Amino acid sequence: MGNKVRIAIKGIRSMDGEQEPVDEAGLGDHYIRKGKHYIIWRHGESIAKRIKITGTSMTVTEADGGNAMDFEKGRRCCTLYGASAGRLLLEIMTHEFRVREEERFLEAEAEYSLYHGNIHISDNRIKVTVVFLEDRKADMLPAGTQSD
Repeated sequence: MGNKVRIAIKGIRSMDGEQEPVDEAGLGDHYIRKGKHYIIWRHGESIAKRIKITGTSMTVTEADGGNAMDFEKGRRCCTLYGASAGRLLLEIMTHEFRVREEERFLEAEAEYSLYHGNIHISDNRIKVTVVFLEDRKADMLPAGTQSD
């Protein structure tokens, strides 16, 4: 079994001169395999997201397996984004990617643009913060980290 963690995903989506914040938080499990961090984000008993973080990249996958977003500096990749009207094929161009790792803390941040065809849709920033919990107590979070 992996380590219990608190996961926060925060970001900004900038489109047509307007900014929309992204802010999600929850609990999950953390594993390390072959030097890669795997985070399984759970809502109750079901898996909501799977996140893989390496020293140079991050992949965030929705539980249904349909929406996988890959972030690696200088890399352009495609993803199918599920929308109410159906799926859209989007391209992700990652401009910056950073990872910070401490003893009980992991943070990955990406700055990227989304395209549909060759049309620019938005500029975005995503930051995934993983805080390792001791004895599953939220009061063990480091100073400056907010809990629900």
